[in-house]
Amino acid sequence: MGGWDQFHRRHRLVHAVASAVEQRGNEALTSWECEIVAEYGELAAFLLDVQRRCHEAVYARLDLALEEASENPERDVRRVLAEAGRAHRPLWAVLRACAGHPALEAGEARLRRSVFAATGVDPAPPRRAQPV
Repeated sequence: MGGWDQFHRRHRLVHAVASAVEQRGNEALTSWECEIVAEYGELAAFLLDVQRRCHEAVYARLDLALEEASENPERDVRRVLAEAGRAHRPLWAVLRACAGHPALEAGEARLRRSVFAATGVDPAPPRRAQPV
């Protein structure tokens, strides 16, 4: 049961922190630092978990969009990003607050490569497209 308990603890923590960040901005991370470190060991591991959750939402919606492909893949990709952003707005707020953190770089690059490979559309052309 340890893994199941950890899953639930982390789920609750991620969503509590994300809600606080959405309301108060980056300073909210500081107020949750002790809890984040106690659960994840470091901020980087926490951020990777948040990023994984956000990107999984994108991938799931992208799969659906590919099944119902239209003649405008760029519009489809933008719609997927917007839907994922709306559905998980507080989580994306954490990623925006920590944009540029070194722990997030590889995941961001992987998302871009994956979306481009599947659709031919770069989800982050010249100015970084971020879900709202």
